[in-house]
Amino acid sequence: MAENGRTETAGRNNRRTRRQLMAGGAGALGTAAVASLARAAPAAASNGDAIIMGQGNQSTSNTFINDSSGDTTFSALATSGGTALEGDAVDGTGVAGTSSAGIGVSGVSGSSANSASAVFGEITSTSPGAFSAAVRGKNDGTDGNGIGVYG
Repeated sequence: MAENGRTETAGRNNRRTRRQLMAGGAGALGTAAVASLARAAPAAASNGDAIIMGQGNQSTSNTFINDSSGDTTFSALATSGGTALEGDAVDGTGVAGTSSAGIGVSGVSGSSANSASAVFGEITSTSPGAFSAAVRGKNDGTDGNGIGVYG
């Protein structure tokens, strides 16, 4: 057999050529890659990882975005009539907004539909506790210049 200008005789040990070794190595790598794909675990984000869209991401610490550009920091858009942003809390506040010099939470609606609301509150319990309110305002001012709810 002649390969790469070398002739091997039938009586010599059956050494492989470089081309044969490379072809065999590529085949072994392909088999290993297929085997690793078959047993690959699904991807999941955890502390320190990127957030993966389209799946739940678990964390044991706070996740935040800090933007000093003066522009909108986070935007969510629901294009099919769903809820754009939702906050759920087992024992706490579902959604909170604070501001040092502006509006903590704002609601705006450009709708002309019946019963449209810019801000809506609802108590779903059929037996709410005393002084429960769907929308409540509080002003901690000590003079007469503050209003809890104004409309």
